[in-house]
This record gives sequence, C-alpha cells and structure tokens, in this order.
Amino acid sequence: MSALSVAFISFLLLALQIVWMQALGYAQGHHLAYVVLSIALLGFGAGGSVLTLWSRPASLKRLFAPCLLLCALATALVPQLAHPLLMGLEVDLLHVDHSQWLRLVILGGVMFLPFFLGAASLTIAFSLGAGTIGPLYAANLAGSAVGAVASLGLLHFALPEQVMPWLAWIALLAALPARPGKAVFFLTMLAVGVALALSPPLPRSPYKALSYALQLPGVERQGPLPHPLGRVDIAQSSVLRFAPDLSLYYTGPVPAPPHLFIDGEAAGHLLNPADPAALILAETPRALAFAAGPVHTLLCLAPGGTPFLNLATAQGAQTVAVEPHPRITTLITPLIVADRTRLKQSDPRLFLAQADLPPLDLILFPDRGMFGGPTGLQTLGEDTLFTVEAISSALRMLTPTGRLAFNVWLDEPLRHAPRMVHLIVQSLRATGIEQPEDHVTIIRGWGSLSILADRQPLSLETLEAVIHFAEAKGFDVLWPPGSGERRHGRAGDSLESMLAQLLSGHPENLLRTYPFDIRAPTDDRPFFHQFLRLGTYDADLDFLSISERGPIFLLALLLLLFIAVVLVVFAPLWPLRASLSRAPFTLLYFAGLGAGFMIFEVALIQRFTLLWGSPVTSAALVITALLCGMSVGSWYSRRLPARPVVLMGLALGIATLQVLMPMILTPIITFLLATETVIRIGGGMAVLVLAALPLGLPFPLGIRLLNRDTPGQIPWACGIDSALAVLAAPAAALLALHAGYSSLAIAATLAYLLAALGAFSFIFRPKSNR
Repeated sequence: MSALSVAFISFLLLALQIVWMQALGYAQGHHLAYVVLSIALLGFGAGGSVLTLWSRPASLKRLFAPCLLLCALATALVPQLAHPLLMGLEVDLLHVDHSQWLRLVILGGVMFLPFFLGAASLTIAFSLGAGTIGPLYAANLAGSAVGAVASLGLLHFALPEQVMPWLAWIALLAALPARPGKAVFFLTMLAVGVALALSPPLPRSPYKALSYALQLPGVERQGPLPHPLGRVDIAQSSVLRFAPDLSLYYTGPVPAPPHLFIDGEAAGHLLNPADPAALILAETPRALAFAAGPVHTLLCLAPGGTPFLNLATAQGAQTVAVEPHPRITTLITPLIVADRTRLKQSDPRLFLAQADLPPLDLILFPDRGMFGGPTGLQTLGEDTLFTVEAISSALRMLTPTGRLAFNVWLDEPLRHAPRMVHLIVQSLRATGIEQPEDHVTIIRGWGSLSILADRQPLSLETLEAVIHFAEAKGFDVLWPPGSGERRHGRAGDSLESMLAQLLSGHPENLLRTYPFDIRAPTDDRPFFHQFLRLGTYDADLDFLSISERGPIFLLALLLLLFIAVVLVVFAPLWPLRASLSRAPFTLLYFAGLGAGFMIFEVALIQRFTLLWGSPVTSAALVITALLCGMSVGSWYSRRLPARPVVLMGLALGIATLQVLMPMILTPIITFLLATETVIRIGGGMAVLVLAALPLGLPFPLGIRLLNRDTPGQIPWACGIDSALAVLAAPAAALLALHAGYSSLAIAATLAYLLAALGAFSFIFRPKSNR
C-alpha cells in the first residue's frame, strides 16, 4: 500500500471534519461539532468491523482503489444529500419534536458515508502493510496534521460549502497510486465534477438572528465574509434598530446601523460616529461606567462594533479596543477616531495575559446573558474571558481608583445575573479584597444589570453620581441597597434577595439550594453559560436556550453513539464472537488507546486555548502538533520489538505522563504567555510534539503484534480504537462540564491503564488462545 495514498486520504478525512463542523455551526449551531467528530470516528470503527468479516483477506487489496473512488464520490455528493435534511432540521426543537431526532440520525448516516469509505481504505492499508505499519501510520498522522492546518487556511478564503466538494479531488489523488481502472476513474472524475457544479448553498436555520433580519423590509445584506472563526454578514434596514435596554425617559432618535452577524448570530453594530444617535448608549445602563467618575484610560474588550467606542471618544477617554474577529476588526477600523482609539486584533483573554499597558481607569467587558455570549467552535459555551482568573487579572491592571464594568441581561428564572455577581465577588476576593460588597455598584434597566467592580471601596461622591445618573435616566440602583426608589421590579423581590445573599459573604445556602448552578466559573470549568446541575436533566427545561441545553444534547448524543457503536462496530462481529471472546488483548488494549488519546486531546485543546486564544486555532494547532509528534513516534516504532511487555511498559509510561502533564504545562504556558507570537506558538507546538512522541508508538506496535499472532483481528483492532474514541469525545465534554478539565487527566490515565491491562492479558493468556 502506498504511503502517499494513506497521507492523501488522511488529509481528506481530517479536513472534512473541520469543514463540516464549520458548516453545521452556521446552518444550525456549534452544538453539532461533536456530532461531526463522532460520526467521523464511527466511520473508522465500522470500517474495521466490516473488513474483519471479509471472507477473503488476501483479496483486500482489490478493494483499496474502489473504496477511495467511492469516498471521492460520497464526499462530492454529501452536500446535495444533506441539503434537504438541513432545510427541515431544527436543533432547537429536539426536545419537543421527536421527528427531529430521526432527521438528525438520517443526516448523520449521510455524513457517515465518506468517513466510512475513507476509513475502510486506511484499514485495508494497515492490514496489508501490518509488517511495516510504522511508515504507513506515520503517513496517516502526517496527512491528518496537514489536513487540519490546510482546512483552516482554506476557510480564510472560502465558505465551508464551497470547500467541501473540492475535497473530493483529494480522494481521487489518493486513488492514483493504487492504479484504478481508467474507465472507472474517468467516470468517477466526471461524477465528482457534476456534483461540484451542482453543489447547493448551505441552508440556515430560520431561528438564527440573521434569518430574522433578512425578513425585514428594505434589508440590505453584505457578505458573507469567510473566516475560520465564523463567516461575517452585515445586514441593514431602516427598521433594524439598535437600542439595548434604552431608558424609558429617552425621546430622541433611535439609530438603525448596520448589524454584524457571525455564523448567523448577532455580533455587533457599525454605528457611524457621525450618526445623530451615535451616543445612544449614553441613554442606557451601559453608560454607568462613565457616569460614576472620570475615565481617562479605557480598555474595551470585544466591543462588538463601534457603539461603545463612540461613547468613550465622546467622554475624552484614550481607548484600547480588543476585537477577536479579524473581519470585524477590518470593518471597525474606518469608523474609529484614530487619535483617541487604538484597535487591536486579539483574543481578549490572551490580551489580558500579555498586555503591557499603564494602569487603566476602566476595563469594559462585553455583554453576557440573553443577547450576549461567545461564538465559535464551542459546543458547551466555554468562555475563558469570564472566569475568576481572567477577572482577577483585569483587576490587577487598574489604577488604585480604577474599576471594571459589566453588563448582563436578565433572564427568567434568574441565571446569568446571579452567576455574574458571584463571579465578580469571587474575583475581588481572589485579589485580596475581604469585603467585596463595599466595592460593587449595580443598577437595573428594564432588561439588564450594569455592574461596576472598583479597586477601592465605593466613595460617597461616586454613590451620589450613580444615584443622580439612575434618577435622570429612570434606572434603579440595586446595590448599595436603599439607594433610591424602584421603577423596575419591586423592593425585596427575588433578584434583590439573591444579590444580598451573594454580596453578603455567606452565599453558601443559595449556591447549594438554588435549582441552577450559579457558581463562579474558573479556568478549570469555564462554562459561564451552563447552569444545569448533575441529575436535573429530566426537569421541565423548555425555557432554556439550546446552548444551555448543551449537556442534555451531549448526553443524548452519547446514548445514540453507544447504540451506533453496538450496531455498526460490535453487531457485525457477532458471528465471530467465540474467537473474539478469547482475545481480550485486542479489546482492552485498543479500547484504552482510542479513549485515552481522545480524552487527552480534548484536555489539551482547552489548556492551550488560554495560550493561543481562539478555540478554533487551539484545536487546529493541538491536533497538528499531536499528529506530527505521533507520526515521528510511529516511524521510530519499527526499531522496537513488538512484544507484550514492551506494549505494557509504553502504556504505563503514557499513563504516568497523563498524571504529570498538568503540572508540567502550567509553568510552561505561564512563561510562553509573556513571549512574542512566534515563540508562543512555536514553543507550545514544540512541547506538544515532544509529548506526543510516545503516543505514536503503542498503536503500530500493537498492530505488528497482532500481525504475528492473529492477523485476522487487525481490522477489528482499528475499529475498536475508533469506536472508543467515538464515545470518549462527548463523554469527556460531559465530564469536564461537571468535574472540570482537570478530571480529564484522571480519565486519560485510567484509559491507558486499561491498555496496559490488555497487554498484560496477552502475556498470561491461556495456551489454548495462542
């Protein structure tokens, strides 16, 4: 089998995963990211099981080229087949419309085809080249690494639905070294070309904000502008206005600026400073930060367009604005006042760790709650900007009289607001402030809270300025308590009661008994938008947003994937159950490898998001570095003997590495955060490559051992490895959600210990099984 063919098809399968993840993020939501990943791995598992049943192993070589050609055809046709399914699919309705699950399962089956066929070709290559598996496995890993990077590069210039059909040509290139029949190859090329010409546009959920905006009269649309962080659209209409929590006392004009959307979700506004209503935010609770006292220097994190920047300029503040999305940075640049505002394109959390700025008067955080929240490739809504560690680092950047400003939308039942308050309180305590209640100011509009967290206790002068601002605009001062009359809500309502408990210093009873988990997020559990407690999934949760139902969705996905693994990986092998039951090595060893690596990868992506900023960038670079390191390790594996004791020693060594990695990475990441971009990225990838070197050894050595002892089980070993990785992806996400990412180190350790147990079972297996 040609290593070139293996590299090409590996490139395709990894790139196809990333492109489909982006495509479904736009069409429905990023909650389907794990669906794509799991479907891809399920294809590997099914391919291994089906080939295990092949009655003539010697003829496997004849299947290699047909599998590659069919993979090319399936890759080209999947967009057409998926289009009608996506048109009617609504992830938001899964909990009330059970037919949506059937549609989702059928969509998964369609997407499964190219991964199954591509994985089958790889399994054939590994089976026939088992004696020299090291170079082939190295080509597999290297091709996948290049596919991860290349797919992100392509998404800078083209939309996912434009990239997908072109990937089919990669499978055709992979088939060339296998020398398929000329007529069949030509017909496949023709079919791929026709499918490419007929590729349909990607449908978008009608429940997305962009879908609503495009239905308004006289709407004008610009874009989409492609980017791996999400496509950007701009929509403008005379009736598409911007007035967040506007004072009910306001009688002036309301602006209708161009609205920004990332992957169909609202992301900001391009409010021209020359607009008569450019300072509309001065009539909302968000102006509290400027009303409380003079602001000379300001850091604005993820401003979401220009409205806040206009307000800061009008107040005479020197502003540094940090925008995470490159396309939006480009759109904002012509609208800012250059001598007052410096615009930086960076991840806000990364900027906080790296910024070398003089002490600031004000740091302004982006909105969170009903109309706020992160975008990107984040199934569970990881939000590293809103953790105790991030807020604490921001507090240390302030002048002695500086403050942080937050805005959070009110929801019912209350979730985001009490979590934000507890986060602020815990962050103040983390910086050594023993009485945080004296450092917090909260006002309420009709739909949101604006919160200030000061380095110094609230002065009488500041309190008077806050009360004057609230009375002039018709807002309520909720904290300090007793500071004015109520216009929204009533004194002593549930919100005020919760604020009193959270700020009093004794919130333990509320945190324990409240139906939702409102504890402050940390870097280990950075899930600001997740509130479900373990064991409450069966409650009446219809009012929750789809992002908040993420754990329920993942749990259902895990159950569906378990059924799928049983049906497509284990059920086909039922006729061989007698012989397979005598081979615990294959099951335990390769199950441990598949689950262990996937859990390890999920944990590393989260850790390196703090170093590299975007989760998309982190995922691509982590996958690339791990696969490159494993590729080198796999190449070196041919020099090692394929003996059970060697395999057991490797598995135990990697299990030990899982325990040590958190302790090793913490000082390294802290050091690299303060370095230049090239060193930060290069150093992080070098660490990952070194850590991955031993991970590339166990799989090829295990295949070589099977090739010498029971070669008929090689396809099944490949299937088991992938099948457990299928289940490990959503399981790791659920574990991290409830126990933190640090718990994944324990889970990965246990998985590799399972692999060591499998190698141990081979040493002491009964003679009848040899």
